[in-house]
Amino acid sequence: MAATFLDPRLKMQYFIDNGWDCGGESRDAFQPLDENLITGRVMPAIQFVWKNYKEIPTVQTMNIKAMEKSNSSKNVTSSVSTGSGKRPAFDHSYIANVLSKNSSVERFEIDEMGEYEVERTEPADCDPRAVYTYWAKRSCRWPRLGHMAKEILSIPATSASSERAFSVGKDVFGIARMSLKAETVEALVCLRSWYRLGIIVEMDVQPFLDENADGQFMEEYSDSE
Repeated sequence: MAATFLDPRLKMQYFIDNGWDCGGESRDAFQPLDENLITGRVMPAIQFVWKNYKEIPTVQTMNIKAMEKSNSSKNVTSSVSTGSGKRPAFDHSYIANVLSKNSSVERFEIDEMGEYEVERTEPADCDPRAVYTYWAKRSCRWPRLGHMAKEILSIPATSASSERAFSVGKDVFGIARMSLKAETVEALVCLRSWYRLGIIVEMDVQPFLDENADGQFMEEYSDSE
């Protein structure tokens, strides 16, 4: 979901055009969904990934914090000798503070995600390599979001894992279990994978199986080994 959203040719418009705002992607499913998948699943998933990047300090914020720290450490009451007496030194920190009001840390705390979302999408028929050019040009404007886009969009696309998931799902979601909820099928597929990898043992999953599936499921694990 995050990779689709970070593609400037698609953004959130992809989910809207494909009916995710009314559960349209599940209309052919055995148990249709009426929820708004954009607000219920897409945006929470994107925000979950985004929170790991939005707190990363940028060069601008670090420079400004260093400048403010330097200004605050100056002695405003310093004085200079002028012949027979002393007069207060010119307070350079005052000008610095006035100028920094327009360039404070808060100024750089822009809503990178919001600005990206409202910007017009790129042409759908453009060169796919232009997606990387797009983010290279906007990394200065949205440093955190650009960092997130570069890391996520650089992940190689593959269908192998999803095909394996469908193969396992076929074994779980058999003709005798057509009434299982989507959440239960997802949990059973995960448990099967974790069980085979040795991450969990039968003792860990047995209470869940007793509550959500028939007792033959664990036997099928052993038979399929």
